[in-house]
Amino acid sequence: MIRPEACPAPSINTTRAWCPTSNEECQVNGGNCPGRESGNTNPSVGVFWGGYGKACRPYRVKEVLPDQVYPVCSGAGGAGGAGGMEILIENEDATLDMTEPIEVLEGGDGVKTQIIFDIKLASQPVDTVMANLELIDGTAKMSNLDFGYVVGGRGRRGRRGGPVVAANRKVLIWEPDEPLMKQVTVEINGDTIEEENETFVLRISRAKYNPGGVSPPPPVNFVILNDDVTLQVAGITVEEKNTGQIETVNLELMRLGATIGSNDGVLLAPTRLTASVVTEDGTAIAGSDYTNLNLVPNLDPAVFPPLPTLTDSRVFTVDIIGDNVYEQLIEQFKILPTLIDTTNLMPKLIPGVVQINDNEPEITFAIWDCKEATGQCKYNASMSRGTTVNTESSITWYTVDGTADSADYSCAVTAYVPMNQINGPVGYCSVTDDDFYEGTETFEAIVSSSSEADYAPGDSLNAWILDNDPPPS
Repeated sequence: MIRPEACPAPSINTTRAWCPTSNEECQVNGGNCPGRESGNTNPSVGVFWGGYGKACRPYRVKEVLPDQVYPVCSGAGGAGGAGGMEILIENEDATLDMTEPIEVLEGGDGVKTQIIFDIKLASQPVDTVMANLELIDGTAKMSNLDFGYVVGGRGRRGRRGGPVVAANRKVLIWEPDEPLMKQVTVEINGDTIEEENETFVLRISRAKYNPGGVSPPPPVNFVILNDDVTLQVAGITVEEKNTGQIETVNLELMRLGATIGSNDGVLLAPTRLTASVVTEDGTAIAGSDYTNLNLVPNLDPAVFPPLPTLTDSRVFTVDIIGDNVYEQLIEQFKILPTLIDTTNLMPKLIPGVVQINDNEPEITFAIWDCKEATGQCKYNASMSRGTTVNTESSITWYTVDGTADSADYSCAVTAYVPMNQINGPVGYCSVTDDDFYEGTETFEAIVSSSSEADYAPGDSLNAWILDNDPPPS
């Protein structure tokens, strides 16, 4: 409780008196009147209130003498309004300009940036002074461990022990015999997350039970400057077209994270990024499967101006070349972001993958179930991807003896899939059923050509003829 200069000591008593005349005034300013507690009201004598906060109670002065005055306080006096005690926030031995936020470079994982403030009273109190110290979430959140503060300490930090990591609110207490200066350390926790610049506020306000005791300063606004930036190409999947057809596809080069620069941890102005893109072959080959990588509009390089927003992007195109050749189910190549101007920033570079889905149908061949007992093998052709379109697809094949020879089997040389179908009819090789034990015999079925380019000449399948004769005893 602070007794402001507007409340002088009584003319007879040596004890300074502070005598509010209502419970509301006592709640706001506190009270200290000699007398005894009374629930009675006697205007001729006068009713005053003593204590402060919830402890305020009505008092009736025993006797009022003409030369004994108990002044009534209404909160007047002192710089800055009620209570008259001004609090200053200083940083690096200078009073802060509260019109400008304090900008702090975030730092990476495990980096803790501390900013030390001097919190001081403008003049020496004659009684206890209390004030709330509060950190208030903005887009930065204390619950996310974006920031926090440390209070307490020795010497100028006060007499109540060493630093303590605090919650969002603390009560600062000045006793009359303490130094006017206390220190508060606000701590910024770094990370490696691409994000926008974030904000929070440090505020000092009147304490609940001592609200009239201080004139609080304006709040301190903080901006945590993001220093985690990524350049990333967004991947895409494209359906391949036929020979003579080219599809131009749009892709994005994205900047993730607000663009703010640093040099060995020293805060710099927001930084422009200058970048481009290049390709890297995979199963898709430049010139035959894709071509013409261009930024849109046709600018090389791409320029990202300094922005506090989370994302920014630039569009570029690449041409996918169609064909009628059966290839792998998926061909792919990479597009990589590249830095041209690396001043102040070293962003992560993440490539994008372009996948080209082959649209050519695939015809396959199978031979199975060769048995002496049934006297046959089964074979057919089928479309394992897509269907035949407006035409019949076929495979031509031949056999090569293994342990089985021409006396053991005989096969045709073609298999086909009818127009607009998936599976072709089953064909049959004849198998000789003899009367002596030979064990399992083999031959090869070799594809010589196909109307769809899956099985190229030389692709082969093994066929096994199962013997139905018992082994000799």
